[in-house]
Amino acid sequence: MLLALPVLADAEAWLDSYQGPPLALAYVDCRPGKFRRLDDLIGLLEPGGLYVVDDLLPPPT
Repeated sequence: MLLALPVLADAEAWLDSYQGPPLALAYVDCRPGKFRRLDDLIGLLEPGGLYVVDDLLPPPT
Protein backbone atom coordinates (compact mmCIF):
# COMPACT_ATOMS: atom_id res chain seq x y z
CA MET A 1 0.00 0.00 0.00
CA LEU A 2 1.37 3.40 -0.99
CA LEU A 3 0.84 6.08 1.64
CA ALA A 4 1.30 9.75 0.94
CA LEU A 5 1.93 12.65 3.26
CA PRO A 6 -0.45 15.62 3.25
CA VAL A 7 0.49 18.38 0.84
CA LEU A 8 0.86 21.92 2.08
CA ALA A 9 1.11 24.15 -1.00
CA ASP A 10 -0.66 26.81 -3.01
CA ALA A 11 -3.59 24.85 -4.44
CA GLU A 12 -3.60 26.59 -7.84
CA ALA A 13 0.13 26.00 -8.32
CA TRP A 14 -0.16 22.41 -7.12
CA LEU A 15 -3.00 21.64 -9.56
CA ASP A 16 -0.92 23.15 -12.37
CA SER A 17 2.20 21.13 -11.57
CA TYR A 18 1.04 17.74 -10.20
CA GLN A 19 2.33 14.92 -12.37
CA GLY A 20 2.24 12.08 -9.87
CA PRO A 21 0.17 8.93 -9.93
CA PRO A 22 -3.63 9.12 -9.84
CA LEU A 23 -5.02 9.92 -6.41
CA ALA A 24 -6.99 7.39 -4.38
CA LEU A 25 -8.23 10.14 -2.06
CA ALA A 26 -8.55 13.91 -2.37
CA TYR A 27 -9.59 15.81 0.75
CA VAL A 28 -10.28 19.38 -0.32
CA ASP A 29 -10.72 22.40 1.92
CA CYS A 30 -9.81 25.24 -0.43
CA ARG A 31 -11.54 27.01 -3.30
CA PRO A 32 -9.44 25.52 -6.11
CA GLY A 33 -10.72 21.99 -6.38
CA LYS A 34 -13.91 22.79 -4.50
CA PHE A 35 -15.52 25.80 -6.20
CA ARG A 36 -13.04 26.40 -9.02
CA ARG A 37 -11.10 23.85 -11.06
CA LEU A 38 -13.22 20.96 -9.81
CA ASP A 39 -12.85 19.17 -13.16
CA ASP A 40 -9.06 19.42 -12.91
CA LEU A 41 -9.06 17.81 -9.49
CA ILE A 42 -11.58 15.09 -10.39
CA GLY A 43 -9.37 14.28 -13.38
CA LEU A 44 -6.52 13.45 -10.99
CA LEU A 45 -8.52 10.75 -9.17
CA GLU A 46 -8.06 7.10 -9.98
CA PRO A 47 -11.21 5.17 -10.97
CA GLY A 48 -13.16 4.65 -7.75
CA GLY A 49 -11.10 7.31 -5.95
CA LEU A 50 -12.72 9.31 -3.17
CA TYR A 51 -13.32 13.05 -3.31
CA VAL A 52 -14.00 14.45 0.16
CA VAL A 53 -14.77 18.12 0.59
CA ASP A 54 -15.14 20.23 3.71
CA ASP A 55 -17.24 23.39 4.24
CA LEU A 56 -19.37 23.55 1.11
CA LEU A 57 -20.76 26.98 1.94
CA PRO A 58 -18.44 29.54 0.35
CA PRO A 59 -17.10 32.24 2.66
CA PRO A 60 -18.58 35.72 2.14
CA THR A 61 -15.33 36.88 0.53
